[in-house]
Amino acid sequence: MTGAEIGKLGIIPSTNKDLWLNQRVGMLVERYPGAKYIAYLQLRSDYGLDYVENTATGSAQPNISSSAIENCGFPLLDVSEIKALAYQLEGLYEKIIHNLGHINGLKLLRNELLLKLMNSQV
Repeated sequence: MTGAEIGKLGIIPSTNKDLWLNQRVGMLVERYPGAKYIAYLQLRSDYGLDYVENTATGSAQPNISSSAIENCGFPLLDVSEIKALAYQLEGLYEKIIHNLGHINGLKLLRNELLLKLMNSQV
C-alpha cells in the first residue's frame, strides 16, 4: 500500500508459521466464504491495478489507504452472485495455496539435500 510495491498482490502459501502484517500491507477479509478470491481477481485486473496506482497520493512515496481501495468502482454483485462465483473459485484457490506451501517445503528439502551432497554427507 506504500512505495515501490504499491498495488502488488500475492497469495500466501499454506504454512504453520504465525504471520504478521504491518500497517502498509493489506489483507483481504471476506464476508462470504471464497469472496476474497473475487476481490483478489478484481484487484489484479488491469482496472484494479490502474485504480490503485492512479489513486495513490504522495510525491516521494506513493501511498493508498485501505478505504481508498475499498472505494474502487468494481461492478457490484448481489449476494447470490458472490456466493456462486466464490463457490467456483474457492476450490481452485485453496489448491493453489496448498500447492504453494508444498512447493516451499520441497525447496527447503532440495536445499538441505544439496548442502549435504556438496559436503559429502550423502
